[in-house]
Amino acid sequence: MYLGRIVETGPTDAVLGAPSHPYSAALRAAAPQFFEPLSEPLPGEIPSPLNLPAGCRFSTRCPKAQDDCRLKDPQLGKLGPQRAVACLHPLQPQ
Repeated sequence: MYLGRIVETGPTDAVLGAPSHPYSAALRAAAPQFFEPLSEPLPGEIPSPLNLPAGCRFSTRCPKAQDDCRLKDPQLGKLGPQRAVACLHPLQPQ
């Protein structure tokens, strides 16, 4: 969930193992790992919930944001049989 909106749903192992939303991936990367340096935080500041940005709420901090992300607010849509993501350009499984 980002700024009051669900950005990704699905089985826990699937979402954590191969996130489809850039915010889910950022949360996963922020989890500390033994003997590894802490990851860099997301750039930018969290927008005010009282003054949300146009388009996708995460577009101001998303490393994958494109022009259409700043215009259209993505709705949660199916991504396979058990998953859903609110992203115009979901991450591809690696």
